Amino acid sequence: VQQPSGDIHIRKYASKKSPLVLHFDFNTAKFTAHYNFNFDNNLTDDAELCRDAAIVYDGLSKGTAHIKDMEPFAKTESQRTASDAIAPFWQKVVDLQDALGTKIGTDAELDRETYQNIERLHTSICEGEAVGLGYKPATISIKPKGIPPQTDGKTCRLMFPGVRNLKLFNQEINVHVLIGLSGIQLGAPKAKDMDPDSYVYPITYTKDYQCTILYLATGETDDSEENVTHMSDVLFASLPDGRRY
Repeated sequence: VQQPSGDIHIRKYASKKSPLVLHFDFNTAKFTAHYNFNFDNNLTDDAELCRDAAIVYDGLSKGTAHIKDMEPFAKTESQRTASDAIAPFWQKVVDLQDALGTKIGTDAELDRETYQNIERLHTSICEGEAVGLGYKPATISIKPKGIPPQTDGKTCRLMFPGVRNLKLFNQEINVHVLIGLSGIQLGAPKAKDMDPDSYVYPITYTKDYQCTILYLATGETDDSEENVTHMSDVLFASLPDGRRY
């Protein structure tokens, strides 16, 4: 879109309604051009448009894309950072949107919580790997069928389903999960005051403990022995960098 400049020799142009924000100033008397560009996902709620704009932004930043008859837009080496390439992240947002079958609106701040949730969800749902739970539970609630299990201080591991509420940009979504606790010992159970059919077990961790979570694209489960074994292998695989939770 052309913009007023206040100078007869200056022609100003800017991108319109796009997360790729471009500004051009052309001086017809001096035959010079000034430009700048930026990326702002707040300008659209379309994840695919953000991904496409991010690809162009990365190309302009690296000097691998240019506008005909103009010098490359590339930043100098001193201006570049490791975070310059933003298209891979936005591709993950699109991948998750497709896998979850839910529109992910992007017209809100990309804060640290949203960024981490996108990365963790993509690792599980799109790459098929579990990630650290993020904390070590002190207790666990179990609703047994019949007599509550007695572990007698034996080291065990548990895999159980759940639902997590996660923030993604301007919305919250519920995601089905599997949680895995390994290298743990359960103490004596205590019945819940408000729910006599449920029991609370205190947890003691051994030196080889691990707490993991696997995010799932759907709540539908395959209870076949083969799939349960596969899920167990994924959930209890060692976390990277020697992490425990």
